[in-house]
Amino acid sequence: MSERSPSPEQIMDELLRLRARGGGHLDRLALLHEISVYQEELIAQNEALIRAQSTLEDTRDRFVELYDFAPNGYLTLDDHGVIRQCNLTTAVLFGRSKQALEGVPLLGFVEVGDRPLYLDLLRRSRGRCRHDLARIGYRISGVGVDQDRDVITQRLAHGCHAS
Repeated sequence: MSERSPSPEQIMDELLRLRARGGGHLDRLALLHEISVYQEELIAQNEALIRAQSTLEDTRDRFVELYDFAPNGYLTLDDHGVIRQCNLTTAVLFGRSKQALEGVPLLGFVEVGDRPLYLDLLRRSRGRCRHDLARIGYRISGVGVDQDRDVITQRLAHGCHAS
């Protein structure tokens, strides 16, 4: 690529200037060369962007696979405790499909006695963009191990959004 290529606007201005002046053959050849160089640079940039997009898509696909097939149940919640995303392990633990869980408040799955603790966690983390995982233990209704009254430890990733 050249040091500093003229912008499309500058090239158009030059074309208009040459047309108005009735410029010579050499001016037009020079401008044609600049346009050609500019086109080659755009093609190279476009190819680089296509390669970068492909790399990003491959990386995204790997992380989706890691998330979905992780041995632990993972949930992504919004500020109001609504499940925005969950992995397959969570779906199995809750005995529902991922699609059936997404968009549903997690509160409905938390045992009544643990709800104040869960709601306190939501209040404390609301409005903060937290990338760290909060480790909490609540008895989840309808999950196979709650007959033993075991505490299920879930990792909840609190979703972030721009506000």
